[in-house]
Amino acid sequence: MDGAHLADALAAVAALAARAVELGPVAGVPLCVAGTAALTVAARRRLPLAALGLAGVGAAAAVLFRRPIAVHLGLSLGPAAGGLAAAGALLGALLPSAFPFAAAALVGASVGSLVPLGGHSALGAAAVGLVAGLLGLALARPVATTAASLAGGLLLALGLVASFAHHPAVRELAGRPAALLGFALVAGIAGAAFQIAAGASPRAGPAARSPESPPAATPAAGR
Repeated sequence: MDGAHLADALAAVAALAARAVELGPVAGVPLCVAGTAALTVAARRRLPLAALGLAGVGAAAAVLFRRPIAVHLGLSLGPAAGGLAAAGALLGALLPSAFPFAAAALVGASVGSLVPLGGHSALGAAAVGLVAGLLGLALARPVATTAASLAGGLLLALGLVASFAHHPAVRELAGRPAALLGFALVAGIAGAAFQIAAGASPRAGPAARSPESPPAATPAAGR
C-alpha cells in the first residue's frame, strides 16, 4: 500500500470515527456487538460472511482506489463505496468463494500498483491482484477468517470510541486513525488465530469409529 492509499484509508477511518462519536452509544453498542461477532464466530456462517465480507471489500476498494475511480468513472467516494458494497453483497450471496478471492486480490492490487508493468501501474495492480486472488481461493478459509477478523477489529474499535465518547481521552483517541487501525490489527490477528484454531480442533464427543475398526466385543450370553 503506497502513501496515497494509506492516506485515503486513514482519512476514511477518521471520518467513520467522527461519525460514530457523534452518534454515541446508539451506534457504539451495535458496532461492538458486530465487531465481537466478526472476531469470534464469523467463520461458522459461510454465506452471511461472504455477503457481508464482500460488501466490505467493495467499500474498501472504493476507498483505496478513490482517485482512479473519480478520474475514470467520475464517481465520488460515497456513490462508489455504496455501489461496490451493494454489488459485493449480491455477488457474495450468489458465489461465496468470491469473498476470499476478492479480499486477497484487493491486497495484492494495492501492492501491485507500486510495481508498474510496461509503465502502467494498473497492469501491475491487475497482475499481482490476480495472483493474490488465486492464492486466496487456495487458502479460502484462513483468508476469509482473517479478513472478517480484521474488519471486526475495526468495528470494535469504532464501537468502543462511540460508546465511551463522553470521556475526553476517548474523544482524542477517536481523532487518531492510526491508533484505531493499530487496535484493529492487533484485535483482528487475535480473532483470526482464535477462529482458525477453533475450526481446526476436533469436535467434542466420542470419536467416530473408523470402517477398519473391529466391532466391540459383546459379552457372551449366560448358559
